[in-house]
Amino acid sequence: MKRAILVIAIVLIAIGVVSLAYQGITYTTQEKVVEIGPFKATAEKEKTIPLPPVLGGLALPVGWSCSSSQADDSGDVFRTGCEPRRDSTRG
Repeated sequence: MKRAILVIAIVLIAIGVVSLAYQGITYTTQEKVVEIGPFKATAEKEKTIPLPPVLGGLALPVGWSCSSSQADDSGDVFRTGCEPRRDSTRG
């Protein structure tokens, strides 16, 4: 559960940064214009998916608060789980 929330937090932070930095995602498509026998003519068209700055302004703090709420007692938000946890009941 913690790992899923952390992944969502990282995705929200990334969306926020991209939204504030680029304010849109542009991609190119090819469309067939004319096809006469073996000859084909295509045209490239650029399309843009707008990302409003409000999206970035909301996604960044929400993602940050999700990631900080998943921090363990040591304050390490991005704990990998590779190092063993210290058990205080063992000597």
